[in-house]
Amino acid sequence: MNEITRQNFSSLVKAFRENDAVSTRRVAAAIGCSEPTLSRLIAGKTLASDEMLRQGGAMMEIGFARYKPVH
Repeated sequence: MNEITRQNFSSLVKAFRENDAVSTRRVAAAIGCSEPTLSRLIAGKTLASDEMLRQGGAMMEIGFARYKPVH
């Protein structure tokens, strides 16, 4: 997998959602943020925090079905 950065997070999450057919709401809940926050990140209106990069990266690496966040 490509290195996840603040600059590419939105495109990687968008592609992940489309490839795994997972809704924004479910992805947001899994990585511990609100749906509006994730929508802003996907749209490129805001940049991901360090924690968002960690959680999102882990989820994309192992897949949505296997991802269990440690909050």
